[in-house]
Amino acid sequence: MRTRWATPSRSTHPVPVCPCSSTERQTTRRAWPVSSPLVPRWRRRAGRRPQRSTPRLLRRRQHAWGAGCRDCREAPLHPRSLRRRWTSERSADGRIGAMTLHPSIDGTRLEATEYLDLLDLDFEALLEASGDLGLDVPGCPGWTIADLLSHLVSVLRRRVVSLDLDAAPEGRGWGEIAEGMDVRDVLREVYGDVCVRLRSRDQNEKTWSFRPEEQTVGFWHRRLAHEISVHRWDAQSASRGIEGADPIDPVLASDGIDELLGWLVTSHPEYPQAGATGQTVLMSAGEHSWRIILNPMSVEVVGGSGDAGALMAAEPSGLLLEMWGRPGEHGVATMGDPVALRLLREHIAARGF
Repeated sequence: MRTRWATPSRSTHPVPVCPCSSTERQTTRRAWPVSSPLVPRWRRRAGRRPQRSTPRLLRRRQHAWGAGCRDCREAPLHPRSLRRRWTSERSADGRIGAMTLHPSIDGTRLEATEYLDLLDLDFEALLEASGDLGLDVPGCPGWTIADLLSHLVSVLRRRVVSLDLDAAPEGRGWGEIAEGMDVRDVLREVYGDVCVRLRSRDQNEKTWSFRPEEQTVGFWHRRLAHEISVHRWDAQSASRGIEGADPIDPVLASDGIDELLGWLVTSHPEYPQAGATGQTVLMSAGEHSWRIILNPMSVEVVGGSGDAGALMAAEPSGLLLEMWGRPGEHGVATMGDPVALRLLREHIAARGF
C-alpha cells in the first residue's frame, strides 16, 4: 500500500491506496496470464541458443512485470526466498504445513473473539456510512464508495476461497458485481460467509496467508479486523468529511501499528537504503511503543521504549492512519533526527504500504 511519502507509480493510471495492497492495483500495470499468447514462448540471450521458457521462468517474468503484489501476494508469484520457504512448508498433497500464530512485537495481539467483535462493529458502521455510492473516497484517490465496497467484496470472496481450500486464490474479477445487484447486499452476504468460516475454525489451524511466517486462521482474524477498520474510516470520511470520521478503536489501532511494523522486520535487499547506518526511531502510541533500527539492508523493530535518535508519537488511531497515508491532520508529533525520520518514511513507502 502506498503512503503519502511514496513516489509516483510507474503506471499511467492512479493506484488506489489500500490496506491490503489489493489485486485491483495489479490491473493498472503490464501483466498477462502465463497462458496468454502475448507471453513470448522463446527467449534469446546474447551468445546462447534460444531457450524455451519454462512455467517457472514465465512466473518469474510475470512477477517482474508487476503482476504479483509485494504485500498481499494473492497470486502465487513471490520472490525466490519466500517461495522456497512456502514450498518447504507444504506436504505431498500441496497443502500448507503446520504453523503457529506470529506473536506481536509489543504485546498488542488480541484474542480471536475480540478481533471478530470489533470486526462486526466496524462492518456495520461501514455499511451505515455507504448510503451514497457515488461519493469520492479521500483516502483512496480515484475511488468512489461503490469502488471501495467492490474492493471489499473482492477481498472477502478471496478469503472464502482461501479458507475453504487452504490455498492461495487465483484469477481475477473477484470484485465484479452482477448487473442489477446492489453492491451493499453482495458485500453483506459475502461478509457473512467469511464470518461463518472464521468463527468455526480455531485460530491456530493452518491455512494459507500472504505472510509466510504465519499460515494460520488467526492471521485472518487479525488482518480482516484491520482491513475493515481502515476502510470504515474511509467510508465515513467520504460521507461525513475527514474530520467527521470516527477514530479507530485505540486497542485495535495499536495492534494495527504493531502489525505493520512486523511486516518491516524482514531483509530487503531489493530496497537498499543509502544513508541508513543504524539510525533509530522511537514510535509511540498510547500505552505501546516500538524502537525501530534502520540498517542498510534490513530493519529491526523492538517492542518497548529506549534511546532513539528520533521520535514519532500520536494517539493510536492517528498514527495508524498516518502510516496508511490517510489524508488529514492526525496529531502526529515528530522530533529529533530528520534523517532517521525521512529514512523510515522512505522505507515504508518502498515497501508499498
